[in-house]
Amino acid sequence: MSLKIAFLVAFIASFIPVNRSSAITKRDPNATPVEIWALQAFSMLDALTCRQLYIFDEDLCDRIKISTHRTQMNLYLSNEGKLGNYTVAYPDNGFEQDPRHSMVLGIDPFPELSIPHVVFIFFLDKFSSNQCEQRSGQFYNKFCLYLAQKKQCGQDLNLYCQLRYLPLVYENGDHKKSQQFKCHEDVLVTATCPKPTELNKKEPLCVQQPDHPVCLKSRKTNLCQNDIICDYGFIISGGWNEINGRKQLETGALAMYKQLTKQGFHVDSLRLLVNNATSYRRAKNQEPEVVWGARDRAEMRSSIRKVCNREFCADTVVIYLSGVTADDGSLLLWDLNQDGVVNNNERYSPFHLLKDTANCKANRVILIVDSTNTESLITKMSQSKGKHDNMIVIGAGRFGQLPDDTFVKVFTEFSGMQFCLAEALTDVERHSEIDPFLMLPEGSTNVNVTLTGATCSRHSNLPTKTSGCMQLPSMMWKLFT
Repeated sequence: MSLKIAFLVAFIASFIPVNRSSAITKRDPNATPVEIWALQAFSMLDALTCRQLYIFDEDLCDRIKISTHRTQMNLYLSNEGKLGNYTVAYPDNGFEQDPRHSMVLGIDPFPELSIPHVVFIFFLDKFSSNQCEQRSGQFYNKFCLYLAQKKQCGQDLNLYCQLRYLPLVYENGDHKKSQQFKCHEDVLVTATCPKPTELNKKEPLCVQQPDHPVCLKSRKTNLCQNDIICDYGFIISGGWNEINGRKQLETGALAMYKQLTKQGFHVDSLRLLVNNATSYRRAKNQEPEVVWGARDRAEMRSSIRKVCNREFCADTVVIYLSGVTADDGSLLLWDLNQDGVVNNNERYSPFHLLKDTANCKANRVILIVDSTNTESLITKMSQSKGKHDNMIVIGAGRFGQLPDDTFVKVFTEFSGMQFCLAEALTDVERHSEIDPFLMLPEGSTNVNVTLTGATCSRHSNLPTKTSGCMQLPSMMWKLFT
């Protein structure tokens, strides 16, 4: 009889859904409350399915759940894990849940990589056990820990539902919205926190002294000179805010600037916009004297349009984009009003780029996009109806791929004058896990050119002084101007 009862109980139990994350795991009696919740957040990465975590790539899921240990991840906490009343702001789309919470926890499984990449945000709130179970959360001591979810992603499960940025978390009633969400190494044994970019600690030169001759010279938007055709470079890099910005992004932008000067671009023909320009400190003579910030977006755009709209101004225009990107391919420059939400004047979008470079009169435009989200830009460019037929596009990868610093290293660490785009692409493919993206003008199959547009074989024999700018014959200038 007892065997029949046992069989019946087992049979009924097989039809009861099991929520692996509804019950809290065994706790260390000496653990503090914040340690308990932090451990539970990590345990949920194991308990929840890949689909519940919005991970649809099996290799990526295995990497997070199996190959990557907690000691290789970063832990983020609101106000050192103290219970309180916090508001959460997310740059792209926002959360499905109420923005106010008792605590916010975050796990970055790949702290060595630049944002955006998949991260996990958890909310802690006072719920009943039934309410907690509905959220696939973990319940303990009248509180529920559950995974944050993006808006409009309840049923439409896809890659765009991933959380790929770290949010702004501030105390309710704090009108300054001071960031309370910070990385901690001392709560549990986790990876070393990313190096801070030291932003907003020093005003850039041209904010302190707007009438400085260097600043006045840099703000002249008409870069073209009569009778001279030059190569021009525009470098735009955005980190969004201190918590999402990574030092390697700023370093990469400055390295690209130096590479262009090595390739023969004159410093007067280069413009550089990095974050909000407040982190830049000029240390060496070869570094740029002026770095623009997000507030200078309009001047950067004006500079690009001036060069592109004038006949016989530019031979080659190189545009390098890097940093934190939105799902639509927009570069998130900086959170100027510090509200945690992206406004139109805080981004450089594919629409802006295509408008600035439409029907560009340069002989060629080389666009280098150091972001694993190139498809949106390519899609919009393919719909531009012949307005970008002289543009070569090289992207670091496709949406959802993990960012990789191999791309920028290949483009910035090449030491010789013969910087060949074809060779650079081959090197990226050989040494990187990402799948670089290439788009050539219609009818063209040739990327055997340098950053100055010369053929690779011919350019190798040219001295540096012949690059950068060249004099136009006066007859040509008089005939066509």
